[in-house]
Amino acid sequence: MKLYKFRSGRRIALTKDRTGGNLPPTRPPWVYMSPVEVKANDPPRIGASSADILAVVEKHGYAIITVIIHITATAIPRRAKHK
Repeated sequence: MKLYKFRSGRRIALTKDRTGGNLPPTRPPWVYMSPVEVKANDPPRIGASSADILAVVEKHGYAIITVIIHITATAIPRRAKHK
């Protein structure tokens, strides 16, 4: 299914509507990113299975995913001092 990707802050929306006119109002406003072809058997996208995204789009006309990136600290060994 051909969908259109929009972004608003940390949220990504995939919609059937090329203009994004069916997306709920938000701040910051939705910004168009690109078209995307989604098939049910595609690997997961942006935190959700492609089949789940397509089911939500079929039911509501769009799917919204909140993107949260967790960064964890890792101990980095100190470099040995040169003499």
